[in-house]
Amino acid sequence: MIPEIIQLPNLPPNHGAGAKDFVRGKVVEVLAANGAGDVTVHIEEGSVYREILKLAHKEGFDLIVMASAKGEFPNYEIGPNLARVVRNTHCTVTVVRD
Repeated sequence: MIPEIIQLPNLPPNHGAGAKDFVRGKVVEVLAANGAGDVTVHIEEGSVYREILKLAHKEGFDLIVMASAKGEFPNYEIGPNLARVVRNTHCTVTVVRD
């Protein structure tokens, strides 16, 4: 997920072009280096939780796995995107804590 690229008046018209392809390439590279080259990669631009919810609904996911932010036990950080996905999704969400 990459944030929506806003076109501001002082930026060139093609600012941000290629960002999705760049991110996809890096993610695929990391997955392949760790033996997970067959994992399907979705790179979307926009609101993190909205894009996750849209994709999960569209593709009929039965599980979403997300990481929590770092924090000390027992106060792990649950960020706003994770909280919104957990509250609004139709399926199970597994939270991975570092």
